[in-house]
Amino acid sequence: MQAGVGRTGKWWGHQHFEGADPDILLFAKGIASGYPFAGLATKDELWDGLPAGTMGRLTHLKPQKLQQKAQT
Repeated sequence: MQAGVGRTGKWWGHQHFEGADPDILLFAKGIASGYPFAGLATKDELWDGLPAGTMGRLTHLKPQKLQQKAQT
């Protein structure tokens, strides 16, 4: 399901559906007033299963020139 943060009358679109319990929430842009910022929230059992160092890496920024694109 995809819905903007707070645009449906609730913080998250899934909150309109009783019993909807997402494993992962990805959110961006709307949480930072249009700045290139994103977040991820998961259930504890999923997060705990990630190998150390797999989240928070920014190795994709340089090859794709994302910093330069974000500044324009």
